[in-house]
Amino acid sequence: MVLLDLPVVFDLDLAAAGRMLPYRWMPEAGARVGVLPRDGSGADVRWIGIDPVFVFHVLNAFDDGDRIVLDVVRYDSAFDTPPGGAVASSHPVLARWTIDPEVGRVTQQQLDDTPVEFPRIDDAVAGRQHRYGYLLGFDTPMPATPRRSGSTTSPTTRRRSSTAVSTGSPASRCSSAPPTATARTRAGY
Repeated sequence: MVLLDLPVVFDLDLAAAGRMLPYRWMPEAGARVGVLPRDGSGADVRWIGIDPVFVFHVLNAFDDGDRIVLDVVRYDSAFDTPPGGAVASSHPVLARWTIDPEVGRVTQQQLDDTPVEFPRIDDAVAGRQHRYGYLLGFDTPMPATPRRSGSTTSPTTRRRSSTAVSTGSPASRCSSAPPTATARTRAGY
């Protein structure tokens, strides 16, 4: 199990003032990722420090040998804007975090620069390497009108292509395809 301990905190003063989302960005609190072994208890969590970022939603996570891979929608900051504005001053992007608990390191790779949110995969491949992820793409700045075109990104080739979607459709598709047919078969496609 992977735990995210990220620097957004509940602010009682904001709640008392009537703010609808009474949370505050607090990067000085630090950020960390916890790895709990499948057969472990709370005392076995291994915490690994990362740069302050925020994640509302995880696309998927899977084991890669001794490492754990998480595809997340990452914000550089969140809840750092005035009331009534966007939830974040940064744009959310699709990123891959590779956690190596043995060496205590999280490697972060941005998979695409399109602002996205609300990731989904086919539930049949949850917890396993996935080929496709589906995300809502936005024009900038956030929040904004959904895009009228989508993008497809392959983290293995780092190529992105755009496709038109029907008017009013907010869908944007990001793809994460293994490089070989053998890898696809092993991953359950």
